[in-house]
Amino acid sequence: MFLEMVRQAQRILQDKRGVETLEWVLIGALIFAVAVAVYPGGLQGALTAAATTLGSAVQGQVTSAT
Repeated sequence: MFLEMVRQAQRILQDKRGVETLEWVLIGALIFAVAVAVYPGGLQGALTAAATTLGSAVQGQVTSAT
C-alpha cells in the first residue's frame, strides 16, 4: 500500500499538472499553519468572546420561547 502511494506520488510529480497541484497543496498547508499559529494568540480571545456572545443569545432565545 505504501509503495503504491509512492508510485502514485511519482506519477503526479512527473506530470506538470501534478506539480501545480502540489504547489496548491503546499500553499493551503502554509495558510493552515499560519492560522494555527495565530489562533492561540489574539484570535483565540476574540473567537471565544464571539462564541460566548452567540451562545448567550441563542440560549436567551430558547429560554424565552419555552
